[in-house]
Amino acid sequence: MRNLIKAHTISFVLLVALPALAEPGDKQFIDGDNVNIRSGPGTGHAVVIQLNRGHELMEFGRDGEWVNVGVTDTGGKDGWVHSSLISPTRTAATAAPKSSAKFATFKSAVEQLNSNVRARAGVDFFTRVQDHGDGIVSVTATETWLGAPRSDRESNLQSLFNLWDAADGTGLPIMVQVRDAAGTVRMKKARR
Repeated sequence: MRNLIKAHTISFVLLVALPALAEPGDKQFIDGDNVNIRSGPGTGHAVVIQLNRGHELMEFGRDGEWVNVGVTDTGGKDGWVHSSLISPTRTAATAAPKSSAKFATFKSAVEQLNSNVRARAGVDFFTRVQDHGDGIVSVTATETWLGAPRSDRESNLQSLFNLWDAADGTGLPIMVQVRDAAGTVRMKKARR
């Protein structure tokens, strides 16, 4: 009887001492820089996107040490990440990084583009440039730009995409979104 009680006590202590695993629907955060999100559970699968410290994820499930996650703020991407590269809490160590130098280059190029349009036509095309992280940037378009012919807007979008591609320089998936003043995405171009 004493051995049986001892065995149950050890089992209880082990269960209490183990950390609780996250469950589907729980938030997770990237806990490293340039963390690969892959198309399957293992390093042999293609990289879907690279994320940096502090990026929020939604857990869908697990396969061994690999976690299937949905990546927030990337238009619905999902993939797999090794459990050692995520954390259930965003701490000072996993705080979201500030905008990068490549974004600063892109923002400067958009400001120059706007300046050129202002000098030639006396109007602005874009009022705001934002870095959403993970290769996604957006510009807020003026009513003048939104009212231009579609072919002109598509040409401008291609120019913005080329500027972001040159500034990013990674060859990884990127996206440029053009939004209206209310924040609605009106046009976008991506490399997946």
